[in-house]
Amino acid sequence: MAVVAFASAKGAPGVTTSTLALAFAWHRPVLVVEADMTGSSSVLSGFLRGTTDQSRGLVGLSVSARQHGFTDQGLWEQCLRLAEERYLLPGIADPAQAAALSSAWPSIAVLLAELEAAGVDVLVDAGRVGTAYAPMSLLRAADAAVLVSGTRLPDVWGYPVLFNQDEWGQRQGCQGLGGSGRSAFASRRDCSRAWSIPRSEG
Repeated sequence: MAVVAFASAKGAPGVTTSTLALAFAWHRPVLVVEADMTGSSSVLSGFLRGTTDQSRGLVGLSVSARQHGFTDQGLWEQCLRLAEERYLLPGIADPAQAAALSSAWPSIAVLLAELEAAGVDVLVDAGRVGTAYAPMSLLRAADAAVLVSGTRLPDVWGYPVLFNQDEWGQRQGCQGLGGSGRSAFASRRDCSRAWSIPRSEG
C-alpha cells in the first residue's frame, strides 16, 4: 500500500495524532505529509516542540517545482527526519499559503504515489475537509482513505454532507475510524447508516 489519507469532517477528532501514531508503528519506511490547510504545523510545534528547522515543507516543494518540476529530489529536500525511516513533509505555517497550493495537489499526489517503487509508504494528514483549499486531490488519489470521527451523533452525521456517497461510500479502501466504549455516544448502527462504509473501533 503506497498512500493512506486521513481526514475528518468536523471538529478535531485526532487526525494528526492518529496519523503520527500509525507512522511510528508502520512496518515500512514512511513519509508523513501534513496537508491540513488550516495552517501552523502541529507536528513541528507539538511533537517536535518547535526545536526543528521550519523553513522546509509543502510551500518549499511548490516553489522548487516552479523551476525544476515535482521531483523526488525536490521532495526529499523539503522533508525532515522524525526517526529511523520516519520522515515528515511539514505543512503550511499560515492559512494564507493554502491558495498557492491548490493547483499543485494533483502533481503532488502523483509524486507521492511513485514513492512506493522506492519502498516508502505515505500517510497523509488531510485535516478537516470542507474547509477552503482542502487537498481533495490527495484524498481521491489515495490507495485508502480513513475518515476520523468524534463519537457524538452530530460528528457522525456530518460526513454525508461533505463526502459524496458515489465517490466515497462505495470506494474500495475507504474506512471510518470512530470511538468506542463508554465514551461512544454514536452506536455502530448510527455509523453504518450515516457513512455506509466499514467502521473500525478505537
